Amino acid sequence: MKPLITLILCLSSIPFIFGQNLPHSKSNADLLLSYKNQINKEEIHAHLFQQKANTPELYKLKSANDVKQKLDQYIKLEWDNTASQWINLEKGDCLYDNSGNTIQYINYEWHKTSALWEAYIKEEYNYDEEGNKTQHILSQWYESINLWFYRMKEDFTYNADGNLVEYINYEYIVNTGQWKQSRKEVSEFNNNGGKTQHIVYLWNNTASDWDLKQKVEYNYDENSYITQILTSGWDKTESRWKADEKEEYLNDTNGNILQIINSKQNESSGQWEYDIKEEFCFDDTGQLTQYLKTKWDETKNDWIGNKKEEYSYDANGNMIEEIYYKPDSEGNLVSYLKYEQTYNYSFGPENLILPSLYIFMPNSLSLIANQPLEYSQFARDSESNDWVETYRTSYNYSEQDISNVNENVDGIYKVYPNPGSGNITISFTGNLSHTIFELFDLHGRKIISREINNNECINLEKLNSGIYLYNLYPDSIKLSGRLIIK
Repeated sequence: MKPLITLILCLSSIPFIFGQNLPHSKSNADLLLSYKNQINKEEIHAHLFQQKANTPELYKLKSANDVKQKLDQYIKLEWDNTASQWINLEKGDCLYDNSGNTIQYINYEWHKTSALWEAYIKEEYNYDEEGNKTQHILSQWYESINLWFYRMKEDFTYNADGNLVEYINYEYIVNTGQWKQSRKEVSEFNNNGGKTQHIVYLWNNTASDWDLKQKVEYNYDENSYITQILTSGWDKTESRWKADEKEEYLNDTNGNILQIINSKQNESSGQWEYDIKEEFCFDDTGQLTQYLKTKWDETKNDWIGNKKEEYSYDANGNMIEEIYYKPDSEGNLVSYLKYEQTYNYSFGPENLILPSLYIFMPNSLSLIANQPLEYSQFARDSESNDWVETYRTSYNYSEQDISNVNENVDGIYKVYPNPGSGNITISFTGNLSHTIFELFDLHGRKIISREINNNECINLEKLNSGIYLYNLYPDSIKLSGRLIIK
């Protein structure tokens, strides 16, 4: 399978679009919320799935000479009861750098009328030398005008220990063609790497400055286990922090979180009142096997269950099943949703290049010890009460030799030297004699677009140092890559 890449288009160069309403778009607030939920989910994984969560080699390459199984694409199918067959729903294409970091992900949705895939969301990532994500740019495709539009940007800053100390979110203003700051989060850490404080700011356009919004404080015991998280909101009128929510943690001797009780502060009485209780069960190996969420009922003066999840694993620690429960009409928790995931046990984490995206079974991202092949989603049949498969996601891989990833993609062509400082040569294999070569900067500006011959030398001496993106179209196949100019 060939890696795909779509051109990054600079909106400031298309003034005729300004002022027009963009079709079928989610709001920036919705996009931000979805990605903040993903960030929060990653933090939950770090606590609850900690046995495997601290194994970054799952998503890094161990040897530049090894042949890896690179996940290029996933395809999600939906069961059509009317036609009694599986139909396309969505797919995603992934592109990586030499270190195995995801640098681009494009999501497509299936258009039933045209029976074609339509691009929807593009995500691009940059990293520092340590492999930490430093930037994330999200764009949305608009089919009616055949353009990618920037929607959101995130910048990440780390301290010397690799802890995320600053996060800034931007929204793209189409009318000005510029990024506008929207949200900033600043974190502090103790000597053990535990987060001690997290402050959220919102950008004030009128004052052209950051306004305080929220403060989160973390407390630990002598074993560095989390014991309490206190959240406060900034009161502009009184110019002070007011505590409004707290979470109290109960841990076992291994540091596994057994219970979290969330309480809200009553503004009138100033008293803390129960809200949510979360309980966790672990097996002998420290794997999370059950999650129970209950809500405090003031009338009954008791905790009432409203959610349960159960997790199962194979002998290697891969999560193979998740079952979700919700209350029925009588308040009893009944199963309604199930996920199953299968693996190829011939390949371990050292042989895999996987995207750090939630395209696997919902809670399995931190627990992948072998090559994911497929995961299925099931729902309860309303009549028979049997499990019925409703969605199916499969993963497509290719073999990649990391030692020459920038020079020889799938053996079809070579671009060298890369990195280079002046001229580059592009050569093809087989009977191919010529193709189209396109070169773009990271702002999406097209620098070169012309037909080239086999073994042709291209002069790039006038280009500034940096990273560029290129496309080649041999035999109507689109191949893409990155070119580094020193």
